[in-house]
Amino acid sequence: MTKLLGSSLRVFGIHLLFSQICRLVFIFCNADQLQTKNIFLSLCYGLRFDLGVSIVICTIILLTWVLFKNYKLSKSIFNIILGFQSIIWLIDVFLYKYWDSIFSIRALTYSRDPIEIFKNQYLSDILFAFILVLVLIILFRGLTDKYLSHNFSPHYAKSQAYGFILLLAGTSFLALRGGFRVIPLNLSDGYFCDTKVYNLATVNSTWNFVHVLVEDNKFAANNPYHKLSDSEASARIHELFGQNPTEVYPSILQKSSNPNIILITMEGVSSELIGDLYKTKMPFLTKLKHEAFSFEKAFAVGFRTEQGIAALLSGTLATPFNNITDNANILSEMPSILHSFEKRGYSTSFIFGGDLEFGNMSAYLSSTGIQKMITIDDFEESQKTQRLGVPDEFLFEKAINQIATTKDPFFVQIMTQSTHQPFDFPGNKMNQSEDKNYEESAAYLDRCISKFVGQLKKLPSWKNTILIITSDHSHKYPSSIDIAEPQRFHIPMLIVSPLLLPNHVGTQDRNYFLQSNFPATLSYMLGFQERNFTKYSLNHFSNVPKFTYSAFVNGYIFQRDSTYVQYDYIWRPFDTTNPNLRMIHSYPMAILQTIVEEIRNPIMKKVSRK
Repeated sequence: MTKLLGSSLRVFGIHLLFSQICRLVFIFCNADQLQTKNIFLSLCYGLRFDLGVSIVICTIILLTWVLFKNYKLSKSIFNIILGFQSIIWLIDVFLYKYWDSIFSIRALTYSRDPIEIFKNQYLSDILFAFILVLVLIILFRGLTDKYLSHNFSPHYAKSQAYGFILLLAGTSFLALRGGFRVIPLNLSDGYFCDTKVYNLATVNSTWNFVHVLVEDNKFAANNPYHKLSDSEASARIHELFGQNPTEVYPSILQKSSNPNIILITMEGVSSELIGDLYKTKMPFLTKLKHEAFSFEKAFAVGFRTEQGIAALLSGTLATPFNNITDNANILSEMPSILHSFEKRGYSTSFIFGGDLEFGNMSAYLSSTGIQKMITIDDFEESQKTQRLGVPDEFLFEKAINQIATTKDPFFVQIMTQSTHQPFDFPGNKMNQSEDKNYEESAAYLDRCISKFVGQLKKLPSWKNTILIITSDHSHKYPSSIDIAEPQRFHIPMLIVSPLLLPNHVGTQDRNYFLQSNFPATLSYMLGFQERNFTKYSLNHFSNVPKFTYSAFVNGYIFQRDSTYVQYDYIWRPFDTTNPNLRMIHSYPMAILQTIVEEIRNPIMKKVSRK
């Protein structure tokens, strides 16, 4: 029995060491500043999550030995488990780099398309990950060979062995739930400082992976964001979205019969890139403001492309976990401004140099009225030089040819992608910092748009065309903006057209503009009477409430008047005893509670307003 216990302790110790090394590497890869105190505390707090996982692994290895009495098999299973855990840990390392988050239900949705995820990574990151895993395998294979003897435990009574295994199983259960406490161990137990990366580092990647799988199942049964009473949530939603405007402002456009619409949706371009002419990374778009009507305080509803596309066409909002567009069963019921175009005889097309299957975009677009989708398959092989598909110069070349041969009226949406990681656009050196790569990819896109607009203005159809340039979402670059800061969701939105009234040319609207308001606002400008958008889309050119709501993994940002609040349900709790603060938070909490309930109970209705 003593040898059995000794062998188990060696497995336990090796696995615990593995977990702590993974935690240290996570910190070294992602922390802006290495803080000795917080590194030490991360290791200490992390033991809460590690103990249960290590005891479970120890139980599995011990049970394998007792059942099969095969040292090589037990050791192989242990190494396979460590390899699998290494992959889960690497997912956390790279997710934090791009999302400021570790594995979550949101990430679980995208894990179904690993090839597309692979394309989004730098080759240097992939090589780095391979080296890390190789080092871990070599290190821990050496440890298992040295400390797990070939006679794992030669002498024991089976009754004692099984009794010991049952004891370990019970202990692991208690360790996984955090002991006999009322509330089981959860992500909040990793919160010990104000620096997010150190808090996240405490969470064992394997524990979190299983936790996410469990929570994903719970999500279908319970709304995790049900924080308010139904009556309070309903009152807040009515205050924001349910009141008809008492005043509607004049349109910024001249009256025209079925003008053409071209919507350029830039991939992840932050409004911060389009600023002072001497500092801007996108000089053409900066100059274009002088002949455009621009929304200076436009904000995206989320941080993913499919969230932005659905907001622009249907007026949907985003949640931390998933979107209403993720449910394929209700896509045919989704309202969309595309139905208004279809009713008026418009041809509608979506042009993209990548794969539309990622994020369920193809199903959404085809269900909501896009008649023609041009994707990576429609470009020549010689043009597919980016890992994600086609550089933007070829995209706009295809788009101008499509527009030039399309009969009026038409709606064309152009989705760019050269500003998406890994920023491998033509001519990029790729050996610079990611900030620099992002800025140069934006400059490349700016040149592509400049050429496209120049060609567009020469077409006969231009005199009756409205060009809108915006982003699907913003970006953490170029200055590593925190996910819970408003700048992380600040996007450009410009309207350029010969149909702009002279007194609105060069106007900079400084009222808050939420991305989901686009279909309602465009419908009003075009004189559409039907409301083919969700109840969350409001006409900006009226006296409806001006606010923004943006969702990120685990939380939201809400802006109204001169105030903004942020709430991360796990890592950034707010003082709920402060009545004024709680009142402000009740608005985004009501939004999140309501739309998550709609996702769980998918009833999407077209809402009409007078």
